[in-house]
Amino acid sequence: MKEEKPKQKKEFALADLAERALKEAVRETIRDHARTGDPIAVWRNGKVIQISAKAAGKNK
Repeated sequence: MKEEKPKQKKEFALADLAERALKEAVRETIRDHARTGDPIAVWRNGKVIQISAKAAGKNK
């Protein structure tokens, strides 16, 4: 009888998939704001501030 090898399929945990989706959404948002010139709101030192999309892209 021929022994079958298990298929090498990458399986990701739900948390990994969620993290990937969140990172992609952030990248898309920064690109969109850079295209339109809109600032991005971020949380720094206990306060919400607005920064340019260019500055946000550098803070990865």
